[in-house]
Amino acid sequence: MTNRKCVVLVSGLRAFALLGIGAGLLSGCSKEEQKAPAPIKQTYTAPEPEVGPLDEIDLDSRVEFPEDRAPQNREAAVAVAGLASAIASGDSDGLGVWLSPGFMPVLSDLVDDGSWNSSTGEIEVVRVCSLDHDEDHMRLALGIQDSEGAYLLGWDGSLKGTRWRFEPIAIESQYAMAASDLDDAPLIGPMIAETAFEVAPEPVEEKEEAKKKASGKRRGGGLR
Repeated sequence: MTNRKCVVLVSGLRAFALLGIGAGLLSGCSKEEQKAPAPIKQTYTAPEPEVGPLDEIDLDSRVEFPEDRAPQNREAAVAVAGLASAIASGDSDGLGVWLSPGFMPVLSDLVDDGSWNSSTGEIEVVRVCSLDHDEDHMRLALGIQDSEGAYLLGWDGSLKGTRWRFEPIAIESQYAMAASDLDDAPLIGPMIAETAFEVAPEPVEEKEEAKKKASGKRRGGGLR
């Protein structure tokens, strides 16, 4: 009897122990699951690269547009690039897109008499030598280089509605060996030559009257 109770007790302890072990395993699994949650999938979005004023702008291969002279306004940069490229390529229609309407007849005359082709046909470089600008106005100097050297052209730009328009400005002639030598050259207005004014001759009648008076004075002096 006593042996039977011992067997039952031992069996009960084993069962309890197994249950305890099982409970411990279950609780351990639960803790492990809490400690190691499912990993969160992280996504990385690369920032879009900043587009500079001259990025992706069409430029003729002969145009030199230094980054430090590019306006921050992209529309203004496109306008300068379009003007310079039209001159470099001898594209009169392209120039007409950016030219002020009042100067279109002048451009037509240059095209008709052949001056446009002769002056642009040998261009090697068109360089933006200086550029001063604000929101709706700019003053631009382009260095034009050919086989004989380089010279400077001045342009005045204004924002008309949504489009920039340019017109040439008269400046004192400036020359150099290369277009880059004209960087930051000031746009000086043309010097007006002084005209030598001659003294107007006295009328013939006044001359004769003056002679008579002088002669009378001389005779009077002799009588005394």
